Amino acid sequence: MKRRKWLLILLILFILVAFAFIGVGLYFNRLSKPSAIFGKVVDEVSSNVLKYTKVDNALVVGDKFTIGGDLKFEVDSEYHWNRYYTDLDSAKTYNTLVNLNQMNTSFLIKQDKSKKTSYLDIHSLLGEQDFFFYKLFVTNSTQYFYLDGVADTYVNDGTCNYFETLGEEITTKDNIDYLNQFLVDSIKRQMKDEYFQNYVVNQMIDDKEKNVNQISIRFTDSMIHTLLKGILKDLKEDPGAFKILSNIDSNFSRYKVKDEQTFLAKEESYTLNIYTTKILYTPLKFELLHLNGDSKSLVVYEGNYSSGTIYYSEDDKVLYQMPVKNSSHQFLVDIQDTRGNHLGEVRLEKNQHNVNFNYSLDVDDVKYDIVYSSKFDSITKKKSYQNEKKLSFKIIDHKESRLNGTVLLNYKVENVAKIEEDISDAILKSSLTEEQMNLYNTKIETIKTRLEQ
Repeated sequence: MKRRKWLLILLILFILVAFAFIGVGLYFNRLSKPSAIFGKVVDEVSSNVLKYTKVDNALVVGDKFTIGGDLKFEVDSEYHWNRYYTDLDSAKTYNTLVNLNQMNTSFLIKQDKSKKTSYLDIHSLLGEQDFFFYKLFVTNSTQYFYLDGVADTYVNDGTCNYFETLGEEITTKDNIDYLNQFLVDSIKRQMKDEYFQNYVVNQMIDDKEKNVNQISIRFTDSMIHTLLKGILKDLKEDPGAFKILSNIDSNFSRYKVKDEQTFLAKEESYTLNIYTTKILYTPLKFELLHLNGDSKSLVVYEGNYSSGTIYYSEDDKVLYQMPVKNSSHQFLVDIQDTRGNHLGEVRLEKNQHNVNFNYSLDVDDVKYDIVYSSKFDSITKKKSYQNEKKLSFKIIDHKESRLNGTVLLNYKVENVAKIEEDISDAILKSSLTEEQMNLYNTKIETIKTRLEQ
């Protein structure tokens, strides 16, 4: 009797162990699929990007808000000034810079979700003269616009059901988060196993030869068309994504990737190689190979998501090596030549309410310095705050300034919105004359021409 009991216990244990091994086998089988390895990389990259783009909850004021601010330029170019009288394009570019410095642009954005109403206006003065004035007003699921010089009143531009995507518990931020995650999932879904090649190879990693797993995928113009068509199809077939995008742009249902549109040249391609361990398939090395006719460039990254080194080469000659460090609040790339001499850096930092980005490079008598900052202050949690975004840049080519200056954007956000616009004399867009439609369609070109004078 005891023997039977022990046999029964052993049999049960054997079955449990067998099922455990089957489960582990299935898990590793799925884990080893190229699409799964690629998907993990996409998730990790998305997570790292989100660290720097995610909005602090203290700055989320809801869907009833007012945003008011201004945009100013202070830009110059020694290069284009020195060629002002000898080169027409340089004259146009320099005139544009001068006019931008004299321009003051203010903007106002309001939204009241409870009343399904929103408003936008952009007003630019060039010196003391009106230069550009545009208003957009949404109410009762209808969109109206006013564009200075086209008509003297609002123009009915048709249906706009954006607010239909926002339920009682669904906010604009929710929609953005939904689309972001949906696109990540769609990219992973489109990267099918048959697109990849899988090998076990010996590869030099960290100056040691290692026996590793390799997955490769080659992106051609045809492949990019297929992927984009698949992602667009996903967006159209998902009720949530389709509703959000259709109500942002009523023409979204007619979007398509045109067969005649090209993204890469006929002989151009990109190949992504990912090298991983053979058991847990942990990434050890990434390669991105670009071929275009006889030219060849290669970007290699060795390391993990916290630290590693990027190598950049052209036609099999290594030009730069770039140690990388990635922490919870900073991403740093030290740009060096092959001897380890410092040439520049890419630095991205974020704390709770500030983001700073620096890029510098000094090579072949060309210097680049780009600094971006976004600073939040005067914060009343979930009620109001102020933000200053500043972009400073300097490009020097053989001691001559190609472009330098500063762009400054200041705005204030409050969780209040009072929207009162008179649309009683609005006209239908279809009633615009041919001349008015031509003014509407060529407004951007008219602005560009005016700035160049």
